[in-house]
This record gives sequence, C-alpha cells and structure tokens, in this order.
Amino acid sequence: MARRFDVVVSNQSKGHVYGGVAAALARRPSLWWQQGTPERSRIEMVAARVPVAIVVASSTASVTAQRLLTPKHRVELVALGTDVAGLRRRLGSGASLRDKHGWGRSPLVGIVGRLQEWKGQEIFLRAAAVIARDHPDATFLLIGGALLGWEGDYPARLEQLAQELGLGKQVRFTGHQDDVYPWFDALDVVVHASFGEPFGLVLVEAMALNKPLIATRSGGPVDIIEDGTSGLLVPVGDHEAMAQAIVALLSDPERRATMGKAAGERAECFDERATAARFAELLKEVVA
Repeated sequence: MARRFDVVVSNQSKGHVYGGVAAALARRPSLWWQQGTPERSRIEMVAARVPVAIVVASSTASVTAQRLLTPKHRVELVALGTDVAGLRRRLGSGASLRDKHGWGRSPLVGIVGRLQEWKGQEIFLRAAAVIARDHPDATFLLIGGALLGWEGDYPARLEQLAQELGLGKQVRFTGHQDDVYPWFDALDVVVHASFGEPFGLVLVEAMALNKPLIATRSGGPVDIIEDGTSGLLVPVGDHEAMAQAIVALLSDPERRATMGKAAGERAECFDERATAARFAELLKEVVA
C-alpha cells in the first residue's frame, strides 16, 4: 500500500468481514460499528473474531453483544446523533401542511418510518381504532413508504386493516416523504411502536422539534426517553396501553407542551457533535 492506515472502521456485519480481515492482515486495530442489535448469526460470529472493539448505539445492543458474541471483545456505546440546531430551524414548518390538508387545530398523531412489520404500524392502527371511538376529530398519519418491495404485502395489509377497523378518513398513509420534518412539526404526538429498536434516530429528530413521544419499551427508546418527562414508554405490542398513553396526552395540552419542551432539552444529549467527539475519543484510545 502506498499509504499506511492507523485503524479500520467497518459498518455492519458484512462490511466488517472484509474490513476486519484487511485490518488483521495489515496488523492494524479495527472497530466494528454495529448499528443494529447483534445476533448470533454465522456472519456475525465470523465478524466478531477480528475487532478490537465493537461499537453499538444502545445499552440493549451492548448487553446483547456481550452475551451473544464470541470471542469476547470490548463493547463501546456511542449513541447516534443528529443536527439538533439545524432541526430547530424547521420549527413551525408544519403549519402549511395543516392548512393544505384542512386539519386546522384538529389533533394529529403520527408514526414515522418505513412500512416494515417490526416497526409496529399494525399496533399503531389498532391503538388508533380504540382512540377514534371517542375522538372523531383526531387524524392518524403513517408517514413513510415501503423500501424496494422488501416488505412484501405488509403495506397492503396495513391499508386493509385500516379499513377493517373502520378508521376511514381518520387515517392517512402519506407514502415516502423526501422532506419529513414538516410532517413531524405538524404532529401533536409522535408514536414509535417498534418491536425491537436498535436505537431510533427518528425519536431524537422528533424531540429536536419539541414533540412529546410515546414509544415501546424496547432497545434504544429506553435510553433516549426519560419516561414520564420527555415521553411515555409503553409495553411492546400493547395497543391498549398505547391508546391510553396517546389519549392522556391529547386530553392534556399543558402536559403535551411541558413534555415537548423537556423532549427538546433531552435532544441536546444526542447532537451529532457529541457523537463525533465520542467517536474521535474512541479512535484515539484504539490507536494509542
């Protein structure tokens, strides 16, 4: 090689099989950045043989990595980050969406993310059906689309379920949005219903826009949300508990505002500059 490198950083399992081997051959340290939750799959067991350290984004992923992967390695937690200051400049951008669609001041509750089964949109719809009985003025938005057809018939099944639940015009599938932040800003409550979330950057983005959150008690959300302060955590897969939490916030504007403010303050902990600084510190430790 014309130039020597000091450390190899690999992203995800497949990338680390190649990057880790390159680092081992060059006798250089390597970091395996695993943004998902580690599994005891064949490829991950191979990848785990070469890093100096495994970098994960949540405490749940850290515990899982230490429990499942062998041989044992140093596991470091580096939370993902976003441009909090940049997102703050999008505050107020949702007003035009409300005007355009005739929502005015009606309650808007939304779930943001690709239409994938593990993200729990079905649970969100079932919770919406419970709420809609007593809140006919509320609208429920599923913001996001399918990815390259990988989800099979799941998007179609969601639309069919919305019909079966009698949600009618109270639910809307927005499809993919190139600029999702005005949609965030338009919402009164942001819901995250995943069954197993490695981190949940979408939560941090919502918090930066001062949105109160309701999320399942799973993986990343447990690290991100201060339960009862910056959001509410509910049991995984429990649409009744989710509905109760949503109603609690919809019926108490003052609590929503207080929780939204606390969420905005909490978002500062996940600013991209903090993530970059922590990772730079880790690189220095590895090459020292």
